[in-house]
Amino acid sequence: MALLHLLQDIAAHRHTKYKLGIAIVDHSIRPESKDEVLWLQNQVDALGLSFYTTTFDVPTLSKDLKLSEETVGRQVRYQWLNEIAHSEGV
Repeated sequence: MALLHLLQDIAAHRHTKYKLGIAIVDHSIRPESKDEVLWLQNQVDALGLSFYTTTFDVPTLSKDLKLSEETVGRQVRYQWLNEIAHSEGV
């Protein structure tokens, strides 16, 4: 949140051309992750920024692909972030 507020401040005072948006992935590893996503969405909505979220069942994907949760989580997260960037024309 500190970084977000810093970036907002820089954008406002230096008249930058970038548009801020927040993206978060729920990897379904921890039970509290859904609540954390909802908390963040409320914060972002209050700031009037774009919010992107998705959920992947990383533990199941990890077992199915016989890869570590860290590896699978990174793969699905990067793929999804690239899809957002593409859809936003970045």
